[in-house]
Amino acid sequence: MSKLEIINKYLKNAKINNTQLEQICHCFAFDLTASDTAKELGLSRQTINTYYKMLREFLIEEQDNKQVNNNFYKDCFSLKYINLNGQVTYYIQYNDIPYILDETNKDLRKILDFVNLDIKDTLITHRKANTARILYHSSEDKYFLVTYLHSTNKLEKFVTTRLKKFRGLNKKNNILHIKESIIRYKHNEEFLFNSLSMIYT
Repeated sequence: MSKLEIINKYLKNAKINNTQLEQICHCFAFDLTASDTAKELGLSRQTINTYYKMLREFLIEEQDNKQVNNNFYKDCFSLKYINLNGQVTYYIQYNDIPYILDETNKDLRKILDFVNLDIKDTLITHRKANTARILYHSSEDKYFLVTYLHSTNKLEKFVTTRLKKFRGLNKKNNILHIKESIIRYKHNEEFLFNSLSMIYT
């Protein structure tokens, strides 16, 4: 996507100047709340929320486009979950990289169907395990449960701790906030700010 396409897609109706946009990008990259950013920049919280949503979607789209390993789901991997306000989101841990299972990713839809059909209830209610090891059997084109185990879930702790500081999060946007948190889990503030530079320069 060219710089012009990015600007047209995300900033078509922009009502702020480039300096203000850069400041918003900086506050977003350093994970300030919308209220704190609005107060610091003298803009409305609604305006900041609008731009934060745009920046969140941009980062997620950019990261999704950079995922080059399209066959990791045909291997052996760990299945974990994040319980956010009573809503469970499953993700695959493969080579230390988390991949959210959601219906928008057609490559992962088959795994999600397998989880919902065969694993979901058992894993959530398991007293001693929080992880399932899953194996893909290529000759049968099926997934199989290898074992349940207990493992450290640093990502869940990071996500739940981070999102506690934000008030009034809509459960419908849980996936977006988790995906953003995963990006923040893997990258520092400078990386995020640099990733947004094409928007305001």
